[in-house]
Amino acid sequence: MVQALAQRLARLGLSNVTCRQADMEALAVRDGSFDAVTCRYGLMYARDAVRALSEAARVVRPAGRIAVMVWAPRRTTASSFTACVRPIRSWRTDAEEGFLAATRFAEPGVLAAMMTSAGLVDAREQELIVEPRIKVGIPFWAPLLEMNATEVWTGLTPDEQKKAHQAVAQAYEPFRDGDH
Repeated sequence: MVQALAQRLARLGLSNVTCRQADMEALAVRDGSFDAVTCRYGLMYARDAVRALSEAARVVRPAGRIAVMVWAPRRTTASSFTACVRPIRSWRTDAEEGFLAATRFAEPGVLAAMMTSAGLVDAREQELIVEPRIKVGIPFWAPLLEMNATEVWTGLTPDEQKKAHQAVAQAYEPFRDGDH
């Protein structure tokens, strides 16, 4: 992701941005180094989310902003979970466990409470419904499988992984709208 971002920035001619991979729980930068900190679908993978949020608070300047994005409650992401998990269950019955960890901040109030305990003020939550239109043939579910069920995914043989991708693509067919 960092490499892809760096390439995109170069294509756009933006030279005032530096891309680095870092441990969100121990950022090697000075206090108040940034005007804003954003984290899209990363906080849910932190070992210690409060520590990661505390680091974000430390590195953002006074009156700076921090925005994080996490998955919604399972009731609103059920189709994505079902389409990805069901095909893998034929090889691994524990497939669902990795996916559930990603929704650990989903219930209203949980994330704001964590942000407050990390020292952030004026912590607020806002529900956003994202309904992307993705062209058919793009395996958008691959990161979902590989990141949310890493142990399950890496436990599959390459042939099983290929079959899983095919099964997931088929599971998303009922959601197809033309070539999206």
